[in-house]
Amino acid sequence: MDIDYVVGTKRFEQHEERTNKTSSGKKNSKDDRDVTIYSLTKFLHLSSQCNPNIIEVFFAPKNCILYINEYGQKLLDNVKLFVSKVAYHRFSGYAYSQERKLLTKNPIGLRKEYIEKFGYDVKFSVHLIRLYYECIELLTSGRITLPHVQRRFLLNIKQGKVALSEILEEAKRLKELTDKAYVESKLRYSADHEKINNLQKEMLLSFWREKGQL
Repeated sequence: MDIDYVVGTKRFEQHEERTNKTSSGKKNSKDDRDVTIYSLTKFLHLSSQCNPNIIEVFFAPKNCILYINEYGQKLLDNVKLFVSKVAYHRFSGYAYSQERKLLTKNPIGLRKEYIEKFGYDVKFSVHLIRLYYECIELLTSGRITLPHVQRRFLLNIKQGKVALSEILEEAKRLKELTDKAYVESKLRYSADHEKINNLQKEMLLSFWREKGQL
């Protein structure tokens, strides 16, 4: 990639690579890869919106980070710029969509197998509960603990060991706690967009100067 994608007319947002295509209907093996590469601008935008899949990255345990350079470390050092009460809307909205799919989606492929085996879609269920746990902690403390404190319960759901009625009751309880956490949260209402803008400019200018293209 060259500088034209940053200050020119060319555009790049993300690239996805999966060794096991979603349409294959097969489970991932330990050798399969599911990789998404974002441009810095796309990553910062999603982070400022507290996208659940992206904001989690900031709290990855050090032993789970395979590689990080000075730019990645700068992002981690500035996580407070991105965390805000917007997380309530993103996480709880995503959780709601998982619950609706859990209750209404017509299962196919592997998801049909889950229902035949466990009586419900374990993937929708585990995401539903996980999202509420993470949202409550983020709104309360400004961070997400990984691995999850409730990982045993989440694993039990994933293995179909928890009744659907119990999962839905827990989701209802967590939704109420999430609403309460939002009201009481000390986080800012939105990301610090001015500082994020300055951070983006600083990182891009620094990178391309090092490349000798500025």
